[in-house]
Amino acid sequence: MRRMHSLAVVVPPEPPPEAGHLIRGFRLQIGLTGEELAHALGISFSTVSRWENGRMKPSRLAWEALAQFAAENGTPLLVESNEDARERRIVSERPTTRRSA
Repeated sequence: MRRMHSLAVVVPPEPPPEAGHLIRGFRLQIGLTGEELAHALGISFSTVSRWENGRMKPSRLAWEALAQFAAENGTPLLVESNEDARERRIVSERPTTRRSA
């Protein structure tokens, strides 16, 4: 657990593979443009764009800063657990049966 600005935040040690999707969802949820998020984090817009498009993952430090920013805005980044991901994959891989009339 890391404590900054009197707000306790628990962040995964590394950004998950779906970090870009999480970042874009968070940004849209709080109503920021890519430029505004970049400014808030002190990074370039192209970096945010690369994260969101999956061309680059945030560094651990950037991931922690983003998680802190999200928590301060009352919208923590939601990271799916491995167990949830595994269950989702199992459900989506179930064969579908079609009944003929």
